[in-house]
Amino acid sequence: MPENARYPLRLTVGQFLSYWGKFSGIPSRELANKVGDLLEFVSLKDRVKSQIRELSKGMQARLGLAQALINDPKLLILDEPNDSLDPLGRIEFRDLLKQLKASGKTVFMNSHLLSEVERISDRVGVLNSGELLKVEHTRNVLRASEEYEVMFTCSSETSISELKHSFNVRDDGEIYSIVVRNSQELEKLMKELSDKEILIRSVNQRKQSIEEFFLSLTKA
Repeated sequence: MPENARYPLRLTVGQFLSYWGKFSGIPSRELANKVGDLLEFVSLKDRVKSQIRELSKGMQARLGLAQALINDPKLLILDEPNDSLDPLGRIEFRDLLKQLKASGKTVFMNSHLLSEVERISDRVGVLNSGELLKVEHTRNVLRASEEYEVMFTCSSETSISELKHSFNVRDDGEIYSIVVRNSQELEKLMKELSDKEILIRSVNQRKQSIEEFFLSLTKA
């Protein structure tokens, strides 16, 4: 499935998939059922007689996926499949990919939308200038770090000023936050907040994101 697919816009959705089914050598007696099943899978069955020119970008992306699946491949190679989709279209497309993964197909996806990669992939690889820098299981990439983020509220400017002598305090309006590097610094911060009677909203252990993993490998 290419990034910028070009479809024969005058054809209907059904005609287009039938054409590709014949091109893939699917027997005519099987083709109608195959097309119907695929259109149902990508939620385009009610568009079987619509011309491709009438479809939204999200619908065209789902049609492209149906085209890629017409010959029931074991491996799908998708180039930026959800790059031009709106948030709802990305969610719908993501759900389709998860269903394909669950059915046992291998999905190889190239994408700059790292948040989507994070939600879908079992393994990630980082390419830089044509060089494969690293391949890693997603669960290892998203491992918990030693850093903690503490969020709190405080109306005393004096207390905030004193905290800034020891910590990097981030002001998000009504809520302040501080990130500490390890449990020892966390213990120190919690004691100081308690001594100042500052209301703590949350304490969260931070996780590395796919984006941070990518940047750590490509910054140099």
